Amino acid sequence: MFLALNHLHSHFNSVYDVTIAYEATRQWSDSTERYTRVKAPGMIDFALGYSPKIHVNIRKINMSDVPYESEEEVGRWLHSCFERKDKLMENFLATGQFEEGKAELVPVSKWSQTLPHTLFNTCVTLTCLAFPFGRYAYLSSTFIGSLLGILWMKYH
Repeated sequence: MFLALNHLHSHFNSVYDVTIAYEATRQWSDSTERYTRVKAPGMIDFALGYSPKIHVNIRKINMSDVPYESEEEVGRWLHSCFERKDKLMENFLATGQFEEGKAELVPVSKWSQTLPHTLFNTCVTLTCLAFPFGRYAYLSSTFIGSLLGILWMKYH
């Protein structure tokens, strides 16, 4: 993280700290008389609607507030970020919200809305990969795109 911040610090205005909690991970425990965290749903469970609500906390951090000059500073800053995330998750387990009075629920798409797009993208990709020219084009664009991305980051 230190190397990334050190090299990219002047290229960005801000970074975003994103914390996600799934509604289905809160489960009432009669033995402890409080909510406990259970395993988060997998992608298929999520797409099938077993966890119809997600909670997202997004915090914009100005790059001027992000240390980048020494590994120790970056380490302390990251540690404080994760302490904040731990407090957010503890509050979510206790109340069902990250912060009191700052909840906004947005419905998640059901599998019936995402399945057609997924099938279409899968069919297009498999069709391309089924033919030698498609495989060649796919691998070439991946390889060349990766090289160009590395060169761009190094010399820009």
